[in-house]
Amino acid sequence: MPKTNKYQHRVLVLGLIIALVGYWMYTMGRPAPPPPPPPACPTCSTDVQSLINIPLKFRQKNWAASDGSGGSCVHASMLMLLRWQGQFETAQWWRENFEGGENWGELIQKLEAANLRWAGGCFVDSEFLEWACRNRLGAVIEFTTGPIRHAVVLVDLTPQYAVILDNNHPRQHIFYSRESFNRIWRQNSFACAFTLVYAPPPPWPSDPN
Repeated sequence: MPKTNKYQHRVLVLGLIIALVGYWMYTMGRPAPPPPPPPACPTCSTDVQSLINIPLKFRQKNWAASDGSGGSCVHASMLMLLRWQGQFETAQWWRENFEGGENWGELIQKLEAANLRWAGGCFVDSEFLEWACRNRLGAVIEFTTGPIRHAVVLVDLTPQYAVILDNNHPRQHIFYSRESFNRIWRQNSFACAFTLVYAPPPPWPSDPN
């Protein structure tokens, strides 16, 4: 039997990981029931101004694919990031061309084919999410609170709380304690996340009072 070297082993392991992640992402985007109420967050206040305050007119509600392949949570989240970062023509093109469930490999191909500036990956740590929020970019993450895998936009992350914008309920922010957020994000996903790297709008002026 021919011997395999360490590089061949790495290729085999990488192939297995890609296959598993591809299956995971394929299951995303199916119509999801409304999530349960978020865990209690005594230190969170619903009037906290999130770092990434996407205007209502830029928010995208999830929609069912025309071919019946499921919901479009990844694409709805993508549209919100594109609009937030001023990429309106690309957002319109993306909406006209992509819908339904998505897998990680095909998503990367779409990002690259569109020549978009992006950052992220799978098995990312919380430092990536903090970087994306600190720079007011936002991030698309898998965040599953029910039986169906689901993608949302993370719009703020502090040591005390996390704020998400769910495309099933795009008119409201949902607050989680940081502890609850970390637990849900880690236990129900491969920790895949990505963001676009363009220029978000300037921050709100500081309150003079």
